[in-house]
Amino acid sequence: MAGMIYNEILDFVDDQKADMPGLALALLREIKYFVRDKWSTTDLAESEFNPSPRHPQLPIALPQLEAIAQKQPLCLYSGVFGHTIRYGAIQLQTIPCPPCGLESTPPWFKTVSAVPPGEILTRTQPIQHSDVPRRIRTKKPSKMYKPTHITYEEDGLRENFYSDHPWELARPRVILEQDGKDGQKCDWSNIQQPARELNGESVIQRQLWLLKNKPGMTSAKAYDQARHEFYAIRHQEDVERRVAKEEALATGAYFGKSMLEIGMELEDKTYESWKAWAKTEVEVIEQQRSAQYTGTELVEEAAVEGAGDEATETAAVL
Repeated sequence: MAGMIYNEILDFVDDQKADMPGLALALLREIKYFVRDKWSTTDLAESEFNPSPRHPQLPIALPQLEAIAQKQPLCLYSGVFGHTIRYGAIQLQTIPCPPCGLESTPPWFKTVSAVPPGEILTRTQPIQHSDVPRRIRTKKPSKMYKPTHITYEEDGLRENFYSDHPWELARPRVILEQDGKDGQKCDWSNIQQPARELNGESVIQRQLWLLKNKPGMTSAKAYDQARHEFYAIRHQEDVERRVAKEEALATGAYFGKSMLEIGMELEDKTYESWKAWAKTEVEVIEQQRSAQYTGTELVEEAAVEGAGDEATETAAVL
């Protein structure tokens, strides 16, 4: 910025054909007075400018101008008569020298040059916010700390089987395992295993074995085959259980009341309790209905009888 101002001064001097050294020094010193940024005397001393090719007799560096200015203080008005220079926000207007003969720098110049203002003194324009509503986009939470969803191949098969057979979950099961991989140690070419009880997990493992070992086997076909084998074995177990019970009863065994008999007794007991409650409710309703017609008359008769008794007692006292 300083070099550009210096070149502008040289062009102005060339156009006016005035006292070139005196005019250049005066204008440079006045620019130092009015610039409002961090342009101190030290910064100016370290800046070098290109001389004008038309005036080689002018100093080529600002330190030389400063040395001349310190030895021979020049007045701002020397050699200049009524000219104006504009450079950005700086406006300098030269007038004839007054009789006071001001030939020295102002007393505040060194202080302001050594300690420049901390910020620009001009007031900035506040930011104009638009009234247009802006759509706020919420960022989805990161999945970095979300645990991964662990799935197994048997999960879908279990969901399908137990949705069709919910009562299989009500059967007691032995959940004791050795290492959690007991199902992988069995040969599921047959659904019935000698060391395992038949349950829904047997159907799932049998279906999985059919899918992996039978070519062209679909999930639906494997499920139907494993399910039919499961039904056949369960039917066989029910027949064996029923025959064993009949044989025991034939030999004189007594197993107590059956589930059907126990259920009938509970139903009869509940029915009798409901019957007693219904009789009580009917009696209460009948009493309320009869009181709607006789309740007022009974109150009036009681009031008349009470008044007669009071009159009898009063006569006896007199």
